[in-house]
Amino acid sequence: MSITTTIAPTATKTSAQRFAQTVRNIAEYATGTDTSFGIGAAHVEAWLPAAGTWVLRLIELDDDFEVRVLKTVAVVAAEWNRWDVQAGDGSLVLADGFRGIEAALGFALDAVTSPVWAAGMQDQHDTFAC
Repeated sequence: MSITTTIAPTATKTSAQRFAQTVRNIAEYATGTDTSFGIGAAHVEAWLPAAGTWVLRLIELDDDFEVRVLKTVAVVAAEWNRWDVQAGDGSLVLADGFRGIEAALGFALDAVTSPVWAAGMQDQHDTFAC
């Protein structure tokens, strides 16, 4: 499963195509961009603090419109024109050696939204357990 399971298809695009377009859009953001967007059932903030660095945060708004950060991941430039995906504080590399920025951002977007799309997985597992 992935975030694409919560993205509704349109008349012209599948869920996967909509996910891919979102990833392409993020890849094209200019340095300094700080924005947020909805993707499926998730709301994500994207920030590009420096060239070659993307920070993605899964956020939630409370009743007073205060932002609560649920999860953060970062995509950073690595050696040999590769990209790494790290936990938001940089303490853990989630995946490394991506050859293209879109592949790294796709992994990062799916990873940061995992609390949303994986929320029902335990229930599904229990339903289908033997």
